[in-house]
Amino acid sequence: MSSLVEKKCKWPCDPTIPPYDALAAKALLEQEIPSWGLNADGKKLVKHFEVADFSAARALANKVAEISEIEGHFPDITFGWSYVDLSIYTHVVGGLCENDFILATKIDRATG
Repeated sequence: MSSLVEKKCKWPCDPTIPPYDALAAKALLEQEIPSWGLNADGKKLVKHFEVADFSAARALANKVAEISEIEGHFPDITFGWSYVDLSIYTHVVGGLCENDFILATKIDRATG
């Protein structure tokens, strides 16, 4: 796993730091968390999980919530029967920063 998993999300996020542009985000995504994707405008990390049923979806969403609480950085989580969708970005910079990739890496490690 990458060195990002060893880092801690920085809080509060510095709103003066510019977000990654789509090319930089894509390069980091491919290098660090290739199982994730970018949304259409390249400003959010996204991942779709398929699981057995609603109970498994709820358990996965709760696991992601626990990691997020530890990191102090929170994704948008949508779940239902047999799926969980995650979207991660940093509101104060209006796009992606290192915290987003740190959180996604930790979620990947915890969810296998």
